[in-house]
Amino acid sequence: MFTSATTRRKRKKSFERTFKPEPYQVQACRFIVRKPESGLFLAPGLGKTVVILWAFHILKRKGFVDKLLVVSTKRIIYLVWPKEIEKWNLPYTYAIVHGSPKKRADAWAKDVDIYLLSFGGLVWLTIQSVASKRRFLKGMLAVDESSKVKTFTAQRTEALKKVLQFFKRRHILSGSPTPHSMLDLFAQIFVLDMGRTFGKFITNFRNTYFYVSGYKDKELALMEGAEETIYRKIKHMVIRFSEDLLDLPPLIKKRRPIELPPAARKWYWEMEQDFITFLESGEALTAANGGVASTKCRQIANGSVYLPDFVDPADENARPKKIWEAVHDEKINELVDLVDELQGMPVIIGYEFDHDRQRIQEALPDVVIVDGKTTDKQAIKIDRDWNAGRIRILAAQTSSVSHGLNLQETKAAIIFYSLGWNMDDHYQFIRRIWRKGQKFKVLLYFIMAEDTIDDAIVSVLESKHANQERLFRALETRYEVNVRRQKERKKMATKKKAQHAARKKATKKKVRKERKPTKAKVKAKATKKRSKSKSKSKSKRVYLDNGLLKGGSESKLLALCERKTGVTIRQAANRLSIADATVRVTIRNLRKKGFDIVKDRQAYKANPPGV
Repeated sequence: MFTSATTRRKRKKSFERTFKPEPYQVQACRFIVRKPESGLFLAPGLGKTVVILWAFHILKRKGFVDKLLVVSTKRIIYLVWPKEIEKWNLPYTYAIVHGSPKKRADAWAKDVDIYLLSFGGLVWLTIQSVASKRRFLKGMLAVDESSKVKTFTAQRTEALKKVLQFFKRRHILSGSPTPHSMLDLFAQIFVLDMGRTFGKFITNFRNTYFYVSGYKDKELALMEGAEETIYRKIKHMVIRFSEDLLDLPPLIKKRRPIELPPAARKWYWEMEQDFITFLESGEALTAANGGVASTKCRQIANGSVYLPDFVDPADENARPKKIWEAVHDEKINELVDLVDELQGMPVIIGYEFDHDRQRIQEALPDVVIVDGKTTDKQAIKIDRDWNAGRIRILAAQTSSVSHGLNLQETKAAIIFYSLGWNMDDHYQFIRRIWRKGQKFKVLLYFIMAEDTIDDAIVSVLESKHANQERLFRALETRYEVNVRRQKERKKMATKKKAQHAARKKATKKKVRKERKPTKAKVKAKATKKRSKSKSKSKSKRVYLDNGLLKGGSESKLLALCERKTGVTIRQAANRLSIADATVRVTIRNLRKKGFDIVKDRQAYKANPPGV
């Protein structure tokens, strides 16, 4: 026997065989397919990416769309979308439109099914020829992490508005659509309906639903009843599922308070109240306004503060250098103690300022850093190494890791060394670890300086999160009601279908009875009945101890012969309803089988065995 030297290549499983959707993903995909202008406000880990890919797969097979343009952050278009396309064996080609102008042009010139574009490339996209943009007349637009275009007057949002007209289907995806306030919804909903719901100008939206309040009238607050009105207007366009579907392990939050040293406390109060203070080195620390003062207070609470930029007077072309000075070691010491207490458990540390990074690197030499300078190749390697358990301590700038990396495949703790005001980055940073696929409880630590701006930041983040949760709860309630209605409709349809089938069956039976059967059918029916009775009798045959069939003519005749008086031929024929000749044949057969049957005058008698 010979075997071939070459082995046959294994065929990849199709998307339909590979992807086994959850029930909520089926509902989300149906929602996207049925509504050309719709959004998914799903929690991280619920599979927004695969739902959009699945919807595109269905629509493309039906001929409704032919291309998909995905707009998202740089890290997501490099790390998430290509990985998902290859993971589910989708039969589509893709191109990442990012990099230098030449690389973008080359990628844009390719005839592929899916184009992946970063938010930074939107301005470049607007200057492309109308002919190149017309390729999307049967196209589909998906804006992933749509909260990044929440500012209506931002350059990227203005660029995106110019290309919306080329797409018949537009969809937005976000896990945190309102990181600051309900005002963030305007630009995202505009992407879907181009101003049909809330108008084409944000000023009109602001004047309709908000009023001026706060310090120096610089804050906006919702009018009475405005929140419910906004929910009602967008509920048919977006869908949200409860986080209970994720079945996540517990998230245990703990605060690690520290007390500022007297000198640091003095500098903190002077900066907060007077906008000026003098450090131990003699450097003057000043703030031009309240915003700058709050940033300086955050830095003092963290343990280091930026000084005025240094410019070398000897070098005319020298750029200003950022220099900083350490003001206390309380936070960094607490961080080192906490890492030691966790006894080797992998930890991810969130920080805000670059001097925080430098101090963390000095205190923890084996730390791996992720910040704005981390390349996409490095990020992919860090993602892989972390999930494989090869990285013990990972420090990341909150905004750099808030989207794109999935770090849930290992047990880990999250430590916030310093805090920022952005709720979206804060929430998404936690969701890198605490998401679907995480099997262990997650410990979340906040290292906070007592009686400082750290307390205010936590309060503001919790308030923003509560506002967003109210939006989610409103949409979840709406969805649950829809599900209940769908179940009731389905139950009613099943009942009607069963009733229709019963009526149809009864009608057929009635027609069959009224119709006269043909001779062939009668004969076939009789044959069938006979065969049934034969099989039935065969299956129930029982034999006596003497070897005769119970209930058979031989056993019955033998019983008659065993009587004292015996039995005559005529009597046996009448009792057994058989002919006289059959009685004689039966007696002959019994004698052959060894039964002693004798004739006494006209009667036949059977002697007991052995007599």
